[in-house]
Amino acid sequence: MLDIVTDQPAFRTSFVADRPKTVPDEPTTRPLLPPPRQKRGRVVVPVLVFVAAAAASGALYWSTQSKPASSHAPIEVAPPAVVGLGAIEPVSAIIAIAAPVSPDTARIAELKIGEGDIVARGQILAVLDTALKLRAQVAAAEAQVALRQLALQRSARDLDYTTEQRRAALERARAELDTSKAEYDRQQDLAERSVATASNLEKKRRDLAVATATVREMEAAVRQSEARTEAPALEPIDLAYARLELRSSEAELGVAKASLEQAYLRAPSDGRVFRLLARAGEKIGADGLLEFGDTRHMRAVVEVYQTDADRVRLGQHVLLMADSLREPLDGRVTWIGAIVKRQSVTNNDPATATDARVITVHVGLDEAGSARVADLSRLQVRARFVP
Repeated sequence: MLDIVTDQPAFRTSFVADRPKTVPDEPTTRPLLPPPRQKRGRVVVPVLVFVAAAAASGALYWSTQSKPASSHAPIEVAPPAVVGLGAIEPVSAIIAIAAPVSPDTARIAELKIGEGDIVARGQILAVLDTALKLRAQVAAAEAQVALRQLALQRSARDLDYTTEQRRAALERARAELDTSKAEYDRQQDLAERSVATASNLEKKRRDLAVATATVREMEAAVRQSEARTEAPALEPIDLAYARLELRSSEAELGVAKASLEQAYLRAPSDGRVFRLLARAGEKIGADGLLEFGDTRHMRAVVEVYQTDADRVRLGQHVLLMADSLREPLDGRVTWIGAIVKRQSVTNNDPATATDARVITVHVGLDEAGSARVADLSRLQVRARFVP
């Protein structure tokens, strides 16, 4: 007899030969073990993976079949805009008012302006302590010129007096000539009547000859004096010497006045004083007395990378931006440099290259833009060149 234990605990089936028999469940002395169960998850997961892969392949196939292939033209990417860093400055640039070439260790005696002052062309900015000595030299030169003028006037008066003297002498000589001629004629008449001796007639003839020669000499002298008066090149040496001395004194006066003018430092044009580099009582150093510029017309000096130089043109519109400006400034390119140099304007980014090669471009501002940045000289700006 073969006993088969099923997973149903309520019944036990026995087979004897070919006849089945059902008997009630009896207790057994050995424990019943459950049959092993099939792990359905291991079969389902591979199936799901296969189904998903097939669905994706089908979708890809039908998508490629439903949309015909199209050839797109290549997209042209516009080059980035030209940009650069720069600084605001007057069109006249910021200049340093320097001391004279030979100030004779001069110090500033009086400073007539302060930082930020608006000055006019020719206005005195400072007075050096050499002015007092130079004023005295000018006064001495002026006195010397006055003396030379008097000497020239005296020489000219002497010339006039000499001419008058010669004319008077000529009149006397002519009168003596007339007297000698009359005496000679009288002696000749007496000699013909045998009243006068031959010696007296000879004496009167010699007197007539002398008088005639004297008249000729005085006439020549008068003509010479009159010619010297009309033509300065023929003037007497005394008069010419006096005239040259006057010219020399006038030249010395000019030198003295020029030296005095160097003691006064003046504004070369209308503009503003940016910064004082020396004070009253100090010597003016190599940097000059002050920094100066005309802020009525402003510009931006921008540095553009050498690789973008061919994309910058005269008259090009430029936008200038800065953190301290609420709105960008509008400008136009007025000048493009022809020399590539090392970059001098950099930002605060430590990763920025400081050894780049750039060209310098001047961007002019209109009257309104110049007024906005008149008080912001050397302000760093970012320039964007509009294509």
